[in-house]
Amino acid sequence: MSGRKSWTALWKAWRRPLLLPAFLLLIALCAGVLPPVGQPLEGLPELRLFDGEPLIRALLSRRDVGSGIDIGGPCRLRDASTSMVLEGGGRLSWDGHVVTVGGQRFEPPISIAPPRGGSLVTLDRRYAGALELLADDNGSLLVINRVPVETYLAGVISAEMGIHFPDEALKAQAVACRSYAIRRIRTRKHRAFDVGATQATQVYRGVLAGHDRARRLVTATHAEVLIHDDEILDSVYSSTCGGHTRPADEAFGNAAPAPLMGGPCGHCDDAPLFRWSATLEVEAVRRMLKVPRGPMSLESQRYYPSHRLRTLTLITVVGTREVTARQLRRLLGKAAKSPWIASVTLEKDRFLINGRGFGHGVGLCQYGARGLARRRKSAGDILDWYFSGAERARAW
Repeated sequence: MSGRKSWTALWKAWRRPLLLPAFLLLIALCAGVLPPVGQPLEGLPELRLFDGEPLIRALLSRRDVGSGIDIGGPCRLRDASTSMVLEGGGRLSWDGHVVTVGGQRFEPPISIAPPRGGSLVTLDRRYAGALELLADDNGSLLVINRVPVETYLAGVISAEMGIHFPDEALKAQAVACRSYAIRRIRTRKHRAFDVGATQATQVYRGVLAGHDRARRLVTATHAEVLIHDDEILDSVYSSTCGGHTRPADEAFGNAAPAPLMGGPCGHCDDAPLFRWSATLEVEAVRRMLKVPRGPMSLESQRYYPSHRLRTLTLITVVGTREVTARQLRRLLGKAAKSPWIASVTLEKDRFLINGRGFGHGVGLCQYGARGLARRRKSAGDILDWYFSGAERARAW
């Protein structure tokens, strides 16, 4: 017993002094095994779609004849024959044929770039790269940001997900956004631009607050894209799926590859719009169906396999009528936060509608990615969860 007591006493005496060296040793081991957050993982196959980082052309706006554009300086304007530097910026006017600034006339295509490397161009927001002004066939002036795709992605993940989300969620978002962007760069070579800057493609607002962190996380996934059947996956995403992602064919009508067939999420239940509700007056439905006033009752409801409403069958004074979920959402307007209508009840003169999620619900669920990251899942785990069957590779 005396020997055991002596060992116990010795352990108690040395336990605390040993804790710090043990902790430092653990950190050193982790540093040797795990790459820094800002460094890309090695070992992914290379597609070699590009010799180096490509440029992407993002349409920022369309300007009608007679409209003006305020450009912050300093910047250099250049067309095929003329060049000038605006030290303090200026206002550009468009008459349908030429752009005029400070009495100088420029004919599209026009390039606007910082006169010094590393600077930004200001057009209501700050943008890296260069701006291009192109005239389309309708007489509108297209304002396009031509920028390296990795710099573009830093602006996209900040605008699409929010820089306050966890690192691993943002890295997964970066891979999804890059796949989406590269797919369009490759398929829209003969068009004036590759992507827009709104929710119709990917939200992009240039260089935002937190850009350095966003760029570091993009770098951690350098050139990484999702592929399936030797094609870059159209890796779409939305804010909140509501608990089950939606098959792409159900949402968009086209045949869906296996990684976009939808499945359980289970990680977005703390999202602000995991559930939503709205009311719709019976009179609005009656006008849409063009049926006279009179009693109306709800006979049945049909649902997609993803548990989203497909159609309602109503009994009216002139017989049964079918209403699609799309028609209901059109009547609801902004009150319908997503395509997921989970249930409909009819009480007197109004429909009570319960829904789930925010956005189209296909592919990566952004709040679900946040939930997985908070459960210590990696970006790769998150991508495997939402794009099951897709593989990762480097595009250049």
